[in-house]
Amino acid sequence: MNRALTKQLDKAIAHLEEALHLAITLRNIHLQQLVLENLQDAYKDNQNYLKAYESFKQFHLLQDSLAKKEKVKAIAELETQYETQLKQKQITSLRKTNQHKDSQLHQKNLLNGILLVALGLFSILVVIIFLGRNKLKKASEAIALSHQEIDKRNQQLLKANQQLEVLHKEKDHLMEIVAHDLKAPLNNIGHLADLVSSAAADHHRRQQYLQMIQSEKQRGNVLINDMLTSPLLEKEHASFNLAPVKLNLLFAHRISHFEAYALKKQISLSFERTNLPIIYSDPEALTRILDNLLSNAIKFSSPQQFVILKLWQQGEQAFFSVADQGPGFSHQDKKHLFEKFKRLSAVPTGSEASSGLGLSIVKDLVDSLGGTIRLESEVGQGAKFTVSIPINHGEAEST
Repeated sequence: MNRALTKQLDKAIAHLEEALHLAITLRNIHLQQLVLENLQDAYKDNQNYLKAYESFKQFHLLQDSLAKKEKVKAIAELETQYETQLKQKQITSLRKTNQHKDSQLHQKNLLNGILLVALGLFSILVVIIFLGRNKLKKASEAIALSHQEIDKRNQQLLKANQQLEVLHKEKDHLMEIVAHDLKAPLNNIGHLADLVSSAAADHHRRQQYLQMIQSEKQRGNVLINDMLTSPLLEKEHASFNLAPVKLNLLFAHRISHFEAYALKKQISLSFERTNLPIIYSDPEALTRILDNLLSNAIKFSSPQQFVILKLWQQGEQAFFSVADQGPGFSHQDKKHLFEKFKRLSAVPTGSEASSGLGLSIVKDLVDSLGGTIRLESEVGQGAKFTVSIPINHGEAEST
């Protein structure tokens, strides 16, 4: 292996190790497995078999850890159910014992009750005479104010708990979205690393692949920074970084990053476009929409099939579509198309992971940009997603 290739592989390995560090920071075991699997292949290509073996061991340790966690969780649930049932039996037994004791106490205290009532009435009369009407009134007012203050504090605590629960849910959902969107740049880094190590790639192409790897790494950093600085990513009126966008250039750049993935699966990837004016929108949101659609199209396509991206303008809307020749969507699939974590009937053709989150993210982003998305598909005849985006998102919002 020549020095240039070794150096390029070292760069790819460094990027993958940085991606592994990011995945560990996120505490996402599935992402760690994905990076370790790519690292193992890269180390093999670099003839660093010790590192490849270590990556292999870490990969399987993570698998074992996941299995153990699931077993521990199942045991904990059974223990909780057992303890709950045992406590219910104890409560029932205590109730019966208390009822019996209450009955005995009632009989024993029956005679004393008359004396206590008499003493109580006498005590009340003495208190009324001693304190007087004004003091009794003030005491009642103080008790009422105390009750109101307690009720107010209880309401404040309840509201704080509800807000805390909402924030926890938003944080968890944000982590799920970022973890899902990180898969695309990490997968692309792996496929590009394979091309860098390929003997068929010349020096110029290798430099291009390394630049793409660096670009995908930067995309991963952007997603993580968004997570750290935007705790309300999916709020109904989330703000976007609106800027002039050249869709032709943006889409051409993104599709080039999926060529390695498509090539690995022997899928033909093409881009048909017309000259579009510069639109005013969020380039990062548009990138995430396109990446999710392209990734799904390639993921569910078989070798020798086509994936076609088209871009055109109609009136004040920019349109783009992603079409494939995969298995298509059933009538039942279409009912749950944009639901979160809903896995549909199609199965990835290359054993890729599928979280069921991608299309829901696409729908949320398209809606937030003031656009629309529609599906044309029949079972066994592929699928075509068409997205429309206002040419000027700022004006669309103001109207």
